[in-house]
Amino acid sequence: MRTLSHRGKKRFLGIIALLLVGHVHAGDSLDSFLKQVENSHPLIQHYKLAQQAAEQKRVQVTLLAETQVFGETQVLSETKPGNFSSFLGEETFTYGGQIGLSGIADTGTQWRTGLQLSATSLPDANTNLVSEKTYSEGRLFAEITQNLWRDAWNSALIRRQTELMTASDIAFESMTFGIIQTLVAAETAYWQYLVLVQLRHVAEEAVSRAKEVLRWTETRRANALVQDNDVAQAKASLALRELELEQAKADAQRAQRSLHYWVSGPVSGTLPDDTTLMAKRPPKKTDKRHDLIAQMARAELARLDVEKAVEAGKPSLSIKGSIALNQRENSVANVLMSSLSTRYPSIGMSLQLSLPTDTVAHQRYVEAQHSVWSSEEAETKALSQNIEMGWDTTMTTLSQAKIRLSKAKNLEKTQYTKWQLESERHKKGRSTLSQVLNFEQDYANARTTVLRTKLDLLTAFAQAKLFGEN
Repeated sequence: MRTLSHRGKKRFLGIIALLLVGHVHAGDSLDSFLKQVENSHPLIQHYKLAQQAAEQKRVQVTLLAETQVFGETQVLSETKPGNFSSFLGEETFTYGGQIGLSGIADTGTQWRTGLQLSATSLPDANTNLVSEKTYSEGRLFAEITQNLWRDAWNSALIRRQTELMTASDIAFESMTFGIIQTLVAAETAYWQYLVLVQLRHVAEEAVSRAKEVLRWTETRRANALVQDNDVAQAKASLALRELELEQAKADAQRAQRSLHYWVSGPVSGTLPDDTTLMAKRPPKKTDKRHDLIAQMARAELARLDVEKAVEAGKPSLSIKGSIALNQRENSVANVLMSSLSTRYPSIGMSLQLSLPTDTVAHQRYVEAQHSVWSSEEAETKALSQNIEMGWDTTMTTLSQAKIRLSKAKNLEKTQYTKWQLESERHKKGRSTLSQVLNFEQDYANARTTVLRTKLDLLTAFAQAKLFGEN
């Protein structure tokens, strides 16, 4: 059986370190944001508490073979006729009890050992025929029971221990993956917010430039250097830029509200520079993702259910042995004093056999459990394939996004140069205002493309953490 505290803590701390360590200039802000999410978000607190509970529940394994103290006390008043009523009387009064220890050995042997004490009174006994009307009895005993067929030896104990450990694995690994998913979702929201803020800045700059163009055009119109349609075109361009700015503001505000789902305070940060982002590498892919480990554990539980179903259909054969030292004295105190005397021993042994009668129903039940096991195995295989596909898709997205970002940056430079040259030509009267505005819009679109491509790349890096480890 696997040890959760060793494997689980190591993998969990490793993946959290991966999620919190920044590899870009904006890493400090991202680290701070993710640490806030990890320390305060209720969903992550739920996952952490569930992890803790999963580890603590492993103590159940030791409790299965726990030695227990048992005890019993009894008072009996009985009146009935019998073959010896003429000299023993018809009334009997008895009080007593027993105390001892019981448990299960590593071999699966069930054992009990203890001491029984009782005091009996015969109020109607004929003293001419019975020497004493009260007496006490004691019995120091030990008993063992061993299964020889169904759940033979310690197979049931081992299976139950494995079930508990496996169930703990399922809970721990599922919660670990839940933490990873939550932090990845938070990081994605963080990058989306920063990009939308930058897009709002791009829109604000476009509005500022449109206002400058309008002022410049109105001045030239006042000097009769341009016509009214040029002023109208500049106004229309400004109106369009202002409309785009309002949309950009709304998008940024929605992203900010979404970010408040993760943290309550203000969030700040900057996007990584292009050089660092292009040089960034994804995390190393882990052999088995946490949700896959959990699913494999579910399949193992289903296999154990098959074993249990098979055992339930077998005959039950057990052997029971007992040994006891019996004492009888005139008082309980004297019984206790002579409890270790071997004068009156008793030894017993028995075999117990029970056979199931509805073998058809048992077989159907086994087949049903086999179907459940096969279903879990198929789910495990499907999840493994889905993880591999997800990793390949994420790596492809990363590669393609880097290529697009490089081309988008080149396009941005080209569009900027084109716009600047056309503006100079327009100032010299060699171009039209509409051409300058079109080229300015081309430049703004190129900047938007760069930012959205950065978001695609940063999102892909965040998604890669679902599959990777340090």
